[in-house]
Amino acid sequence: MNPYEVLGVPRDADQNDIKAAFRRMSRKHHPDKGGDPAEMAKVNVAYEMLSDPKRRARYDATGNFERVVDIETLSQAYLMQAISDSLDKIPENINLVTFLREAIAQQVRLGKQEVASKRAKLEGLEKRRAKFVRKSGGDNLFSQVIDQKLVGLRAGLEQDDNTIMAAERALEILVDYKFDGSSDPMALQRMLFSRAVMGGTTL
Repeated sequence: MNPYEVLGVPRDADQNDIKAAFRRMSRKHHPDKGGDPAEMAKVNVAYEMLSDPKRRARYDATGNFERVVDIETLSQAYLMQAISDSLDKIPENINLVTFLREAIAQQVRLGKQEVASKRAKLEGLEKRRAKFVRKSGGDNLFSQVIDQKLVGLRAGLEQDDNTIMAAERALEILVDYKFDGSSDPMALQRMLFSRAVMGGTTL
């Protein structure tokens, strides 16, 4: 995650610019204003890092984000969004707690498969990069293009890993909940089967 991109500010932004961007993005993403809790969590983390001169300098120098996300915060935001979306889509006669457990577990499985595929692609690109040599020396255009692709892949993998960790933590949180209403097990199974047929990519 690039904190500058999250807040929409340039790298030379001063603290006033960063504060203004944080307020602007908060108005856009705050759950109380209809925003996405997961995006709001990222905004908070980005602002926390860029408002700390030492952590910002370290990121600028190394590109390493020492705390990409607060998994506890992100997992709660993830689960709250899943609950919100499911309340609009899932009938009252379905045990929503069980549905969320199964649906999120399915997302975790699919997410790990996607991560494995991306890692294999990344490793393949890294191997291909070494095969392109410019005979006259100088800038290697093949390497530059591949490096750009590698940066994008690594950023995507980092985000995917965080999402999977948040989902797994959300499953742990759900253990503490139960549904006391009447439920139709067959309707639940049909709903879960329908998700599996569609790929199970969204709640």
